[in-house]
Amino acid sequence: ISVVAGSSNKKNASDAGHFYYTEVTGDFDVKVQIESLTGTHDWAKAELMVRNPDGFTGAPTGPDAFFAMMGTRAASQNKVSPQWRATNGGGAAWDDTLSRGPVQYPNEFVRITRIGSVLHGYSSNDNANWLEQMSIDTAEDAAWEDFGGPVYVGLAVTSHDNAADVVAT
Repeated sequence: ISVVAGSSNKKNASDAGHFYYTEVTGDFDVKVQIESLTGTHDWAKAELMVRNPDGFTGAPTGPDAFFAMMGTRAASQNKVSPQWRATNGGGAAWDDTLSRGPVQYPNEFVRITRIGSVLHGYSSNDNANWLEQMSIDTAEDAAWEDFGGPVYVGLAVTSHDNAADVVAT
């Protein structure tokens, strides 16, 4: 699948981009291969995202809580790292010490698992040896909304530039 997206970003207290997803309940283990990411901005991203429904319409819109693994294209941001928003309307955050690089397209894989209320984020260059880069118990950590119910899981893409598209495959 290829996803084309323009838009400003998935950051701060609101998101912009495209999200190709499915609803998932219970425990899951989702892996995707990101073969390429083409774009012009340092913060263009292709992410495997887990997202809570918005609480009103059930759609994954608005500034909802999310967890994402991402690969960025430009040399200055050529990394795979977790990014998250712990609460609705809160700012997005990341910890660069959890990053790994450089991204190795077309052999870049990202994975998110949920066991109970615990989300784990991983990356790999061979789809066999996984580096865990994030583990969050969303029920125990008071800063997080509980991710124990149905969630949306899928590929999120943003160009970080309203005037230019990015393509992730």
